[in-house]
Amino acid sequence: MVFLQGMKINDVLKAFIRSRKLFRNWLTAFIETSLAVMGVTKKNYINVRCLDGGIDKIPLIAYMRLLYALYKDTVRSYNSHDRFVEAVNGMRIPLGEVIHGDSHVFNALLEGWNYDAVRGYWFKGNLKFKHMYYFILEIFERGVYSPLNVSGRDVIDVGAFVGGSSVFFALNGARRIVALEPHPKAYQQLIENIKLNRLEEKVIPVNAALASRKGFIDLAVIDVNEASIAKSPLSRFLDSERKGNRVEIVTLEEMIKHYNINEGVLKMDCEGCEYDIILNDFEHIELFDELIFEYHAQYTKTPADILLKTLAKSFYCERVGPHYSSYQGIIYCVNKR
Repeated sequence: MVFLQGMKINDVLKAFIRSRKLFRNWLTAFIETSLAVMGVTKKNYINVRCLDGGIDKIPLIAYMRLLYALYKDTVRSYNSHDRFVEAVNGMRIPLGEVIHGDSHVFNALLEGWNYDAVRGYWFKGNLKFKHMYYFILEIFERGVYSPLNVSGRDVIDVGAFVGGSSVFFALNGARRIVALEPHPKAYQQLIENIKLNRLEEKVIPVNAALASRKGFIDLAVIDVNEASIAKSPLSRFLDSERKGNRVEIVTLEEMIKHYNINEGVLKMDCEGCEYDIILNDFEHIELFDELIFEYHAQYTKTPADILLKTLAKSFYCERVGPHYSSYQGIIYCVNKR
């Protein structure tokens, strides 16, 4: 099942059995959810009878995330009257936030993040984000971009998503960050998160995609978490039939000239556009001092070694991070000059 990627069938069943901690009708809810996930039915809500005596209809996506949290032992109870979920650390999260974020909402609580239900944002120290996603934990807790030296430099942040990487670069001394994000809903959250962290003077949001040639793409308006690179390639939210969400495609040359970027830093996390840029626009790639990008060989069907061979002309490169594989991972490069 999509909501429990990488889990064995025994673990999936364990999650459903643990849902007895929240729901009296856990077995019928299990059947409803299974049929919906398999496409047998088109239910968007799961009917539940809660332990507190209440009856509720929980959106399918939220129900699945609660199951994942139960599997991870991060959820304690659900109050159907005010629709708040209690995590194992006692923090209460509104069900709506479970819907808007992703399945790692409760993991964030265990890593020192808190949710302000009055102001409607997540915070840890001075950091603030409208909604919680795995990428925020990956950036601030796992240090995925820590190899980069951005101090005093300009950064082009390709695939900025909701702004986690842009905020990270700004807080680590970057002079300016040009944050490119094509997805309209992610772009709106990017703007919100820039404001929450008071970084309007450092981060320049650009609602555009990057490619080796200029043009346009048409995007479907799906939820931000569905457009997340952890769950789907760029093609997942392309919309070739409707023209209501047309987004501009820009080039590196255009960005470099427009923002007068000289020997800066380039970060790319863009569902395969890294192949197009590196293989077809290398003359502009090699202008950067440092480069970090996530490769997506499972979408392009092209091994990352092809990229490394091209990059070796001008860069020293290495795979970084604990979880890279032949089909997906992060590569960090330093210019030889």
